[in-house]
Amino acid sequence: MLVDSGDVQLEGVTVEPTQLAYTGINETQLRIRNIGTTPARTVLLGGEPFTEDIVMWWNFIGRSHEEIAEYRKQWQAEADRFGITHGYISHHKDGLTRLPAPELPNAAIKARKNPAPTARPETRID
Repeated sequence: MLVDSGDVQLEGVTVEPTQLAYTGINETQLRIRNIGTTPARTVLLGGEPFTEDIVMWWNFIGRSHEEIAEYRKQWQAEADRFGITHGYISHHKDGLTRLPAPELPNAAIKARKNPAPTARPETRID
């Protein structure tokens, strides 16, 4: 879960805005609380864990450095696969309509090793 704003707890643990919280796999219920007095906004991410090693860079996830380079190229060309960005406020002198991807590093981006999928013990305190 990514917290954008608000005073939020996930499973009793406070998650600050801009922080990402991970509970592990096989959850069927999550306890999410807004402990503040103002509205909170979160993004809940989920799905089957990747079974293969992946390459992560900027906003892209791929299987190789070459895939990431291709995704960056498509992003810069404003390819249809990424949709249209609405509401981006550019601070660029040319008034760009979307955030440009940074330059790729001068080395091949390596796949990260997938961690074990369990983030906490099986015992729960309710």
